[in-house]
Amino acid sequence: MNACASPFRLILAAVVAIGLTAGNAFALEIEIAYADPSGYGFNDNTPYNGGPQTYGEVRREAFEYAIEYWESRLDGTIPIRLRAEFANLGGDATGAVLAGASGRFWVRLTGDNKFLPIHLVNQIVESDLTPAGEWEIRIRFNADVDGDVALGSMTWNYELDSDPAGVPSFVRTTLHELTHGLGFADMINENTGQWLIQDQNDGQFYPSVYDTLLRLGDSPGTPLTSLSNSQRRDSVTSQNLFIGGTNLEAAFGGDRAPVYAPESYAPGSSVSHYDQGAFSPPELMEPAQTDAEIRLGLADKTLADFGWELLGPDVLPALTFDSAGPVSVDEGHSFDLVLELDGSATDQTVTFQIRQLGDAEEGVHYTLGTASPSITPPDTSTTVTVNTIAGSLDDSPVSFEFQLIRVVNAEFGSTRTVSGTIEPSAEEYDIPPAARAIGDLNNDGCVDFQDFAFLLENWGTEFDGNPIAFADFVALLENWGTGC
Repeated sequence: MNACASPFRLILAAVVAIGLTAGNAFALEIEIAYADPSGYGFNDNTPYNGGPQTYGEVRREAFEYAIEYWESRLDGTIPIRLRAEFANLGGDATGAVLAGASGRFWVRLTGDNKFLPIHLVNQIVESDLTPAGEWEIRIRFNADVDGDVALGSMTWNYELDSDPAGVPSFVRTTLHELTHGLGFADMINENTGQWLIQDQNDGQFYPSVYDTLLRLGDSPGTPLTSLSNSQRRDSVTSQNLFIGGTNLEAAFGGDRAPVYAPESYAPGSSVSHYDQGAFSPPELMEPAQTDAEIRLGLADKTLADFGWELLGPDVLPALTFDSAGPVSVDEGHSFDLVLELDGSATDQTVTFQIRQLGDAEEGVHYTLGTASPSITPPDTSTTVTVNTIAGSLDDSPVSFEFQLIRVVNAEFGSTRTVSGTIEPSAEEYDIPPAARAIGDLNNDGCVDFQDFAFLLENWGTEFDGNPIAFADFVALLENWGTGC
């Protein structure tokens, strides 16, 4: 039975209800229905970490970011209906169920010997076969992770980009669970080896589309669909399961990918995941979260082998966020962020989303040419100009960190941030000739140590065409204490 687990016992609570029926950037629309009552879960009005946003707002932001991530990769014309909610699933200081996903309806097409999730069949037949008003995928999250019941002091990380390894990432968990909901699920009874889904018309049991790609052994191995029930029961603990398909194998060096099938069956982990620790970097669909990066990896290629249509080229270009290191710029000046593909051929427009994490405030300290730049073929790079605002600082610099948080039609590269400081510009100081003549370099009416500090900090800097130099030092000494 399919499920999913992690060091926090991240379990996919698979509930299969059987129903039988015979381009823009986000071509596939996923319609979200938040099912939580007011004041709870996705509608929790408690301030998040004492900030202006509520828990409900940051949860919805992170959830919808992950949903759009998949929308940007899948093509389709029939919206998917997704129910999202929180529940008190409990746990203790060492483990907890993080989330669960379920697909509600499975369909076997005429003449086919496998079940597909109905939301995939809808795309294939280009018609909505789902009963009106019914959800097709449900994802539930453990509300106790954000309290003192589960995982001790550890809580959900709602950051949209990479997360510290070992910390439960809400975005990554959503991506993982939605992948299961899109069909990444075995339907094998681990006790008998029998398929779990029965066709109510002919009374026969059939595999899921995921099951049809599984093999016992590799090169070439034996399809699990060719095994007897008892042989299939033994295979789920064989430590010798693999999954393959045209798209997956092309992306994995021509090989099938190993599947998690430990000697001791692990409910919530076995069979419905790639093998733990077999990939570098780790894959999204391994049973445990061990990676700090958020990526689809091989998951979208596997879904393509189910029959999902992918947006973008077959081989996605890698991305670099190019900079010469930390940037220091005087206020009133500008600099460019450079986004560049690695040169791989693509006939798709690649779009990005940029956010700023430092202390600098947009509209106060800087303006950004665009937060959603794009690269259109045949171009392989683009620039975004950051204009800093003159006079926005007092006498202290302010930090900035521009970060790439989303890519459509391209994979993330290894470098995705550029950071630095906006510095107060010496040119903002206007030193009247009379003040400068007596050494009052900061023009506060008093010739004192602050003028001496100003002199040291700005030695050689030009004001009105005349650099701060020895004559200013002499004037300061001769008039020390004047006006104080």
